[in-house]
Amino acid sequence: MTDDYISHMYTSPNPTLSDYDDLFEYAQTIDGYRYAEEIWHVQPNSQEHWLKVQSFKKNGRWQGSFEDLRGCLFAYQRSIRWAESGAYDREGRAEFMKIYRALCKAWEKRQFLFTSAPNIECAATSWRRKSE
Repeated sequence: MTDDYISHMYTSPNPTLSDYDDLFEYAQTIDGYRYAEEIWHVQPNSQEHWLKVQSFKKNGRWQGSFEDLRGCLFAYQRSIRWAESGAYDREGRAEFMKIYRALCKAWEKRQFLFTSAPNIECAATSWRRKSE
């Protein structure tokens, strides 16, 4: 994948937003079709693709890596756009928002891990010095 693809993948979500209409553009900042093909190894818009998206929903809750949840968000946005060519997709929008909230949590966790890693390394180095 290109660096451009990766840089857009790691655009942080805004946890203060809570309306689909404010978020659908965020969902499109990645090439979710490419993600499906290159990472999940499924054809976009296929039954296999949708089953992969649904595999991140366990016990009614969306779970997965930040990257996989971005792929799910993209898939739901595209599904809603297709469904809403005829009528408002209330159920799809509700799931989209659940994925977005899970995505925000995954981002927070990811940020915590990346900002905590240097501190963990410093603590480990300090501990090694004390034990020598």
